Amino acid sequence: STRPAGSFRFKINKYPCDVDIKEYLCFDAASQEDALRQLCKCVENGYARLQGDLIRSGTRRMHWSGLTAGRHPFKNGKYLIWSLEEVLQGSKVVEDERDERLKRSVDLQQALNDGHYSWTAMIRVFAKTKLTQGAPRTRFYEVMHVLRFAFTKEKDFLQSVEGCMHDYSGQHPAAMKY
Repeated sequence: STRPAGSFRFKINKYPCDVDIKEYLCFDAASQEDALRQLCKCVENGYARLQGDLIRSGTRRMHWSGLTAGRHPFKNGKYLIWSLEEVLQGSKVVEDERDERLKRSVDLQQALNDGHYSWTAMIRVFAKTKLTQGAPRTRFYEVMHVLRFAFTKEKDFLQSVEGCMHDYSGQHPAAMKY
C-alpha cells in the first residue's frame, strides 16, 4: 500500500514543499531471489510507463532525479543513484573516480537486494502540480517515494505475519521485546 509520510501527512506546513511517500511491496514467491526478480520487473515496468508518459505528454511536468539503491563498489558507506535509463536497462556501470580504468557493472536486482539504509530503494522526482487545493499556483514539488520490500512463501499473508510475530517474540505469550 502507498501512503504519504512526513510533514505532508501531518499537515505541518500550510504549503508544503515536498511529499514523502512510503510503499510496502510484499511478493508471494518461492524464494527471496524469485521475489527480487518480481520486484525488479515491477520497477522496470513502472518506469517504462513513466518514460512513455513523459514522451507522450510533450510537456515536462515531471523530472526524474534518481533511484537510490545498492552499495557503491568503490566508496564505502555510499549508495548508487540510478538514472531512468539505467533502471530500464537493469544495470549500471560504475567507474572509480580515482582510476577511470576500474569499472564495475551493478545489476539492478542486486542493488535492490542491497537496499538503501533501512529501506529497499528511494525514488526522487520533481513534479509540476498544485499540490494542495489552496495552493496559490502550479509549481514543482519534490516527491520522494520510498519502497520497502518483503516476500513470503505463505499463501495466507495474515498467517505469515502471525508466524513472524511468534518467531520474533519467542514461544512464550507473555514475552515482550523492546
